[in-house]
Amino acid sequence: MMTTTPRTIATTVFMLSRVTDIGDTLHERLAKVGLVEHRDKAPVTMLGQFTTNYIESRRADAKPRTIINPNVSRRELVRFFSKDRPMQDITSGHAIEFRSAMLGRGLADNTVRRHLGRARQFFAVAIDKGLIQKNPFFHKQIKVAVRGNPDRRQFIPRSRTNPTHAPENADFGNSAHRIRHT
Repeated sequence: MMTTTPRTIATTVFMLSRVTDIGDTLHERLAKVGLVEHRDKAPVTMLGQFTTNYIESRRADAKPRTIINPNVSRRELVRFFSKDRPMQDITSGHAIEFRSAMLGRGLADNTVRRHLGRARQFFAVAIDKGLIQKNPFFHKQIKVAVRGNPDRRQFIPRSRTNPTHAPENADFGNSAHRIRHT
């Protein structure tokens, strides 16, 4: 038989306070054997409805392009996962498959990164609202930083960009509009 000491009581209290930090699966297993109370089931949040509501909530204070871009990313998410997919069911593995599917369809790496960044944003808002526990788009294989494209870089001679280094007969006019990056 176990004796009750202040140390065992403190340990038990500490362990029980940590039970709120565990995932739903382990918590449910502990509840089945009577070690903890059953959690109230959170309402299921569907991907399509949540993303639509989030974008609509931003409409009042956002510029038009700020609404168009998330809508495009929302369409990509719904195309891959379906609008009726519970957000809680999407894992990091699914997010990696989503990334691969977009790349497989021929989308450019930076375009895919932008969509993944917006997906991460959608899921971060759902976490903030207490609708889901984890953001599947926070994973080491899911990179969202947009990078420069070395294929689009061009060398522009100083004489075309700075009139002080140009020959005396050079006409610059409105040179800023003539210099273009492809």
